[in-house]
Amino acid sequence: MTDRPLLSPAAPSPAVPSAFAVPSASAVPSAFAVPSAPWRASSTGIFLLLAASALPACTEFADEDDIAPSAAGLSGNPGGIGGLGSGQGQEAPEWACIGNDSAAPPAELGNTTVTFSIFIADTVSRQPPEGLTVSACSPLDVECANPMVDDIRPESDGMVRAHVPRNFAGFFRVVSDQTMPAVLYVDRPVVDNVTAAPMLLIGQVAFQALSRAQGVAIDPQMGHLLLRAFDCNGTPASEMRFTNDKGGQPFAFVAMQPVIGQTITDAQGTAGFINVLPGPAVVESVRTEDGMVTSTGSGLVRAGWFTYLLLGAGPS
Repeated sequence: MTDRPLLSPAAPSPAVPSAFAVPSASAVPSAFAVPSAPWRASSTGIFLLLAASALPACTEFADEDDIAPSAAGLSGNPGGIGGLGSGQGQEAPEWACIGNDSAAPPAELGNTTVTFSIFIADTVSRQPPEGLTVSACSPLDVECANPMVDDIRPESDGMVRAHVPRNFAGFFRVVSDQTMPAVLYVDRPVVDNVTAAPMLLIGQVAFQALSRAQGVAIDPQMGHLLLRAFDCNGTPASEMRFTNDKGGQPFAFVAMQPVIGQTITDAQGTAGFINVLPGPAVVESVRTEDGMVTSTGSGLVRAGWFTYLLLGAGPS
């Protein structure tokens, strides 16, 4: 892991209200109130998360190569934030950590802090959205009623740096004035300073445009999963598929475009499920060539929210 300098603690601030309530009608465009129905693709089969006119140079959840700060400024292992196995046997080097180590038992929270750094951007502007705040939450505090660290905001370089207790294994609540509310689950306890892969948030207006332009019905009583698979080197993994125990309509990327019904990842390693039943979800990343499960994770799906999970290869 590459260390990031620790920063002084943030000044106390009021708690974020109504932790996981679905945004009110005044905050969400009225187009969200559509009849409950499964997601369906248009006749083209292409599931665009923004109309082309709204995003000429990039698509929702697409490759972060054009996100500031540059990739050169992001260090550490962005895929799996815990230690990786040394590996041996017949596996290719990028998969050598599979099956060599068993997951360590949960560790108590440390008395010192480590820094979890991440760049969070709006999919259109490729910059932190207005009003972006992040909270670090205990895994048992499912409503994040008492955040462990609250009101974390982007710094001058755009990075969000959360100072959490060593061995933090909770989740991050991510909200802003204009984007869909989200939670982020990392694949392993945060045992050292680490920089995660950038996180892209879809705007509420963009979601409305999606509903209109693509004829897709969004069930407001359902949530959504956005999943990303990484190999043992922390590189996004292609030719992967995901499973989950809460259902929903799968999508994945083809030539940088999200396609409803597609289940195999491209070089981004990103796919997901739309209209997922709320509640605790168990997900797996599976290598398509041989059916090998490379990672297992879990997170809570909330109605009207996106749940992001990073799935680094190896024991979770």
